[in-house]
Amino acid sequence: MTRRDATTRWIAVAAIVSCWTLAAGTTQADAALELTRVAKFDDPVETVAAPGPSARGLLFVAERDGRVRVVQGGETRRRPFLDISDRVRSADLEQGLLSIAFDPRYEQNGRFYVYFTASDRSITIERYLRDPDDPLHAERRSGEPVLTIPHPASDNHNGGTLAFGSDGDLWISTGDGHPACDPPENAQDTESLLGKLLRIDPVARGYAIPPDNPFVGSSGADEVYAYGLRNPYRFSIDPRHGGTIAIGDVGQFRWEEIDLISVAGARGANFGWDAYEGDVPLALEGPCSTDLPTAPTPDPVFPVATFPHTASDPRDFSGCAVIGGVVVRDPRLPRAIRGRYIYSDHCRGRLRSFEFGTDPPTATGDHYVGLRVDYPTAITAGRRDRIFVTTRFGTVFRIDPAKAGGRRG
Repeated sequence: MTRRDATTRWIAVAAIVSCWTLAAGTTQADAALELTRVAKFDDPVETVAAPGPSARGLLFVAERDGRVRVVQGGETRRRPFLDISDRVRSADLEQGLLSIAFDPRYEQNGRFYVYFTASDRSITIERYLRDPDDPLHAERRSGEPVLTIPHPASDNHNGGTLAFGSDGDLWISTGDGHPACDPPENAQDTESLLGKLLRIDPVARGYAIPPDNPFVGSSGADEVYAYGLRNPYRFSIDPRHGGTIAIGDVGQFRWEEIDLISVAGARGANFGWDAYEGDVPLALEGPCSTDLPTAPTPDPVFPVATFPHTASDPRDFSGCAVIGGVVVRDPRLPRAIRGRYIYSDHCRGRLRSFEFGTDPPTATGDHYVGLRVDYPTAITAGRRDRIFVTTRFGTVFRIDPAKAGGRRG
């Protein structure tokens, strides 16, 4: 999730954040929002809800070491929902259990999926079943492999997020598998599953390929839906208007980017890495000084929003690792922010939002919403479209309408 060689280590990050302030008067803030503390965990990476009556009132929090915790009635249950920590490699800050997704028919079939780094560094997607007699626990012995992607070259750039689309297919984001510059051109190689947005149909055993995936019947891996991504750590799919995919793709030397496009528009899309970082050609410097794409990058889809690692004007927004978020749909929140895309940066921690369009892809009115957290790892939507912000050092927050005495940024 962090940049090359995980150079943004926590001590350095803390120093950067403690010294960084946003100049007064340079941003617009949504003063009617606040953060409510939900619970605290051990290195959480994502907070999700499950569909169906049996999971009503429950939140599921993935901890990087390989445990999924359950929050019930505001209390965290002592026994994990799932514990696969003995199978998860989490030595590097970008490894571990990274994402969890529940089948849309979870109430009927009890299936859910986890995305983690295995002991051999491979990206691993597995399916598990809820305990039929206890909705607060999963059956560990039910685990079965769905997809394994070799990732031998580096500990970082693992991706990754799991998300179900309105079509019932499972979408997967993967990193390019290298610390810098993607020398083997994984992201541009449509035969590789690294540096991609994948789409599969998770049938009862293994998976099937949706017949309208762009490379079915031609050169390119059948699982690939879009390519040219560096490290798409967090992405989401908003179901409105046929589906909108929003990807936060972590940059390298200079630029962070957000790619926002319709599901139809993303079919076969090339987001440009490693010929481009953000919407500019990759800077040929440092380890990238001799690394050039082996072929021209055809018709790249440029991001709708970028921000630099270093801003020439200190009043401008900058960061180190974008944290892609969600479209705000919570009806309790002020009308001014509903329908906007909300996101953050791992180092800066300030939540921002913009209006967007998908035909053509656009982003307008980007501004700070007045909320800040330390080291966000995910911004997700749960039941009734409530928005949760998960943070590296343990706390999960919910975004609520402001009231007197609430926590602000």
